[in-house]
Amino acid sequence: MATRLGAGTPIVSAISAWSNRRRCPLHGRSDCCERGCASDFHQGTFPADWADARIGIATALIVKGEREPTNDSLQRSITIFEEAIPLYDRESQVWAVSMTLYGSALGILGGRRSDREMLDRSTSVLQSALDHLDRESDPLFWRNTEMGLGLVQFNLAQRDDAQAIGKAIDALREKNIANAQVMTGMLSGRPLGCRRCDR
Repeated sequence: MATRLGAGTPIVSAISAWSNRRRCPLHGRSDCCERGCASDFHQGTFPADWADARIGIATALIVKGEREPTNDSLQRSITIFEEAIPLYDRESQVWAVSMTLYGSALGILGGRRSDREMLDRSTSVLQSALDHLDRESDPLFWRNTEMGLGLVQFNLAQRDDAQAIGKAIDALREKNIANAQVMTGMLSGRPLGCRRCDR
């Protein structure tokens, strides 16, 4: 069962805080980048501003994708993160925060799809973000990255436990079959595997 992030969860709260503090570099507003103004500038001339606008769009798509039954918005957000994040300096806080949001999108979509590879990618991305976030200077995103990492690891553990339980059941079946064969042999006076008795 996938863990869903609702409106009250720390990740969604962090996304809202992030989108509120990111402003369109052309218009100074946080609500205009979804459609029109992102085409007013491009990656070649304003790479950081372009990346900021793209991250804003991807962030909005995570919130939208959480509420939709389809995965289209989440998939689009992941694609946008993969285009925009490389434009940031790896040592910057904006890179780490963007990685947190990217890892969250991967985790949500991986949980919905029961995609182990995507959940593993999410874990890796969130851990990278956590390595670059400072608990003292940005406690909100540090905590939310920790929470996102915990949710993804919980999803992975649920899948691993299911596999482990399945393997344990199979092993017990095999052991019980072997035990039943031994017991049958003992009851018949012929222990299983006895060379003298199997002749």
